[in-house]
Amino acid sequence: MTHFDNDTAPWYKQFWLWFLISIPAVTICYCMLMIYTAISTENSLVSDNYYKDGLAINQELALDNKATELNLSAKVSFDSSGRVALSLNGDLTSPPSFLTLKLLHPTLDGQDIETKLLPEPGSTYSTQFEKPLTGRWYIDIIAQDSTWRLKGEAALPSDTVIQLDSGA
Repeated sequence: MTHFDNDTAPWYKQFWLWFLISIPAVTICYCMLMIYTAISTENSLVSDNYYKDGLAINQELALDNKATELNLSAKVSFDSSGRVALSLNGDLTSPPSFLTLKLLHPTLDGQDIETKLLPEPGSTYSTQFEKPLTGRWYIDIIAQDSTWRLKGEAALPSDTVIQLDSGA
């Protein structure tokens, strides 16, 4: 004679039932979280007009080539009080009356900063921010007439001087 053990626990106390129900339940909760995140956040990395952006790269390369022609380089320092100082070297016929400093955040378009660097005695330009910058930044230095550009990147705060060369 065969003896079978009868499981007398009710259905809601069975482990495997709840394990199998939990897999789709967790999946549904995770999908709802991802849908909420996708709807409530803005993707600033996607360009609305990528074709125009692609055509504009030739103009940007022309700015870099002009900086190479002029043999331009710059040394940029960011101090702890928020002051930015730039020393410009190269074959310029006359120094620009100001330079445009663009600090571009690698991922968030809304945090980009554009300001003017004003001249000081001896090929030096500077500006003052309200507070010191932190994080990683791409640096663009553009002439007042937008004929050349120097590029680089920095991890701030930094005590070292950042060298921007026209070949960068």
